[in-house]
Amino acid sequence: MLIVEPENGTVFSRQPLALIEELTEKAWLLPFANRVDSISNYQHTEATGDDLLVENLAENAKQLSNEQLERIQRVSLTEPNLLDFLQARSGEASAVVATFNLPNESPEEIVDMISRAKDLIADLEAKYPDIQIRPIGLTMLSYTYGQASRKDIATLTPAMFGLIILLVALLTRSVWSTVLSFSIIAATIVASLGLFSWLRIPLTTVTAVAPTIMMAIVVAHVVHIIEGFYQAWQNGVSKFEALQKTIYINLTPIFVTSLTTLIGFLSMNFNDVPPYRDLGNLIAISVIVAFFLSLFFLPALLSLLPVKPRKSTVTQNQFEKLGQWVLGKRTPILVVASALIAICISVIPQNTLNEKYVEQFDESFEFRRDSDYFTDKISGIYSAEYSISSPDKTENSITNPEMLSTVDSFAQ
Repeated sequence: MLIVEPENGTVFSRQPLALIEELTEKAWLLPFANRVDSISNYQHTEATGDDLLVENLAENAKQLSNEQLERIQRVSLTEPNLLDFLQARSGEASAVVATFNLPNESPEEIVDMISRAKDLIADLEAKYPDIQIRPIGLTMLSYTYGQASRKDIATLTPAMFGLIILLVALLTRSVWSTVLSFSIIAATIVASLGLFSWLRIPLTTVTAVAPTIMMAIVVAHVVHIIEGFYQAWQNGVSKFEALQKTIYINLTPIFVTSLTTLIGFLSMNFNDVPPYRDLGNLIAISVIVAFFLSLFFLPALLSLLPVKPRKSTVTQNQFEKLGQWVLGKRTPILVVASALIAICISVIPQNTLNEKYVEQFDESFEFRRDSDYFTDKISGIYSAEYSISSPDKTENSITNPEMLSTVDSFAQ
């Protein structure tokens, strides 16, 4: 949906109508377009004596007389098929609606189509500098989801990665431990995404959040192994014995954690939405990869790298004291924690489900701003569509008077 907004505040003048006419004609040439509607090509019917004259409402806009402009304005602001759909009541904006039938053979179809549409918009805005064209609609929604995912991958994922590495550095207080954590996390993400693409499952706006989830899973394993290794190495044992003890102590907890996480994410295969099934399978793959890298690859690296045993520090003693205090106060802590959990559970009904897809983007996205403009100036962006078929399967049965009457009653 291409919204035409002239700076002079009205579309019912020669320049805006000429742009709408040209935009309508050129929109037909966009990939996969099978219908284009606007006030320019609206099939308006007028009675002249006993004859019915059917013609485009606004043709040859640059040669229109003042009387013709007034007629186009009158029809556009009174015709039910145009008003509050393609035409704003105020007359300050109008829309060209292009419908596309995508073959769904390539994930680049929408990107290519939007790229061509943006080139068309840029050309027309350069030709008509006092008029702005705002693109919205479902195709723009799909395109914007992709842009938002790329933005998150380029900003939020590195930020999350950096924060986790910083926390690991603070917890382990070791350069080598930080480097190893970084390596295992990166290896898990790359290996999981590689396996995912090897299975020919596409990345979507839903599965794009997977790297962040992977980090949270992997860092827990890594920190347990590294910290367990350093604690075991403080007691005068050899490096190899410390690694053996660490694996022995952490094998069961990491296995149970991995198994329950695996089951949880695999249960997403019962979801009706394919991208959410893909997300569950992608995280399940990463859980398996993280399990083997943490218990096999990480100890192997620790055995080869020149890490040194860590001396007991005040921080470790404080954590030990904290652990002893928790064990000593376990009953009141259990009571308080249970009360807090109950309070949190009680406010679950306050959560609301919002399927207004436009509001999933903030005002920093042009798509959100343009959609809000359309809602404020022309019409709503959400619709319910019905497919109605005649019970009589004979040819042209849809034009049966009884059928037409039924459809009209339903519409009313």
